[in-house]
Amino acid sequence: MELVLRAGNILCRPRHEWTIIAGELRTIPELYTGYVAIVAGLALAAEFAAGLVAGVPLGAAFGTALSGYVLALADIALLAVVATGLAPRFGGVGDLGQSFKLAGFGCTPVWLGGLFLLVPGIGRLLSLAADLYGLYVYFLGIDTLMRVPRGRRLGYFAAVLAVTLVLAAALALILGVLTGQAQMTIIRG
Repeated sequence: MELVLRAGNILCRPRHEWTIIAGELRTIPELYTGYVAIVAGLALAAEFAAGLVAGVPLGAAFGTALSGYVLALADIALLAVVATGLAPRFGGVGDLGQSFKLAGFGCTPVWLGGLFLLVPGIGRLLSLAADLYGLYVYFLGIDTLMRVPRGRRLGYFAAVLAVTLVLAAALALILGVLTGQAQMTIIRG
């Protein structure tokens, strides 16, 4: 029940929810097992189902979903480490725990937006809209969790996004070489 309330609040009242999240004492493993792994799994399950409906063979759909899930979990760690490392350069606080909360909860719209993939025709467009909203939600959390000053937040956000995208692409390439599957997935899976 807490997971559903948190997801709803981060979607509907992100500014308020970030202040609550900032004050919570939550370990990184608790964040992964109690929230990230579950919510990210919803998006991957939807992508798996959409692949099957589109005629993708079961093994290929499962392999793609599984590698996408691993990448989504790894991308959260990448995003958190990058955010931690860059925060002091922009006048913020490099707190790994807060960075993981920002990454893990900030990706909620992206993952839940993955459920739109089950909607024929317009699903991809709705999913893209959720991805863009996810960027906005993440941006809103920078102030409260990373304490980057107002005038430097946009630069920090852009730097974190750029570095994370490059590292995530490299990780996806490595995973693709190791598994024999092309997989370019950032966060969602």
